[in-house]
Amino acid sequence: MASEYKQLINEGCDVESVGHDTPPSYDESNAIPSSAPPQNPYPPPNSSEYPMQQPSQFPQAAQFPQQQPGTYAPQQQPGTYAPQPQVIQVQQPVQQNIIHVSTGIAPNDYFGLALFVTLCCCLPFGIVALIKSTEVRNRSAVGDYHGAAVSSLEAKRWSRIGLIFGSVSVGVSVLGGIVLSTLGSSVQYGY
Repeated sequence: MASEYKQLINEGCDVESVGHDTPPSYDESNAIPSSAPPQNPYPPPNSSEYPMQQPSQFPQAAQFPQQQPGTYAPQQQPGTYAPQPQVIQVQQPVQQNIIHVSTGIAPNDYFGLALFVTLCCCLPFGIVALIKSTEVRNRSAVGDYHGAAVSSLEAKRWSRIGLIFGSVSVGVSVLGGIVLSTLGSSVQYGY
């Protein structure tokens, strides 16, 4: 663009008239003569053109009694209505569940015992114990140490129940096998 401008100047062309129409002529019939004083649309402040202010029908702020900050004392002016008594409805408070969360060390989850019971002793009680031991980890991760302690006690209880039930079952099976083997050897077959 700058190179085209230099080229037009070097050729002697009128740069301002290139690509533009000629502007309309200026009509001086509507122009303000230069000898006219400046126009001010507002009258001067001490002029008689301002209307006189009427005395206010409303009481001024100085007529009200002074109050202490933060208090409200309703005043009744002549010609106004007295305020109506307000009806206030009181609702019973809603019962709220409060969970006490104490900070502390996460309780034992008994995961190893639950896994042993599941694999070696009693599958149903072991699965319940595994679920409870997982709850211990989840609750202590979110900071619910009371709930984690409760789940820890349940995991321990279900693991012990499964361990006892499994041990009794194995003991009864072994004892039954021994009894059957001793009875079977004493029975003589008549061949």
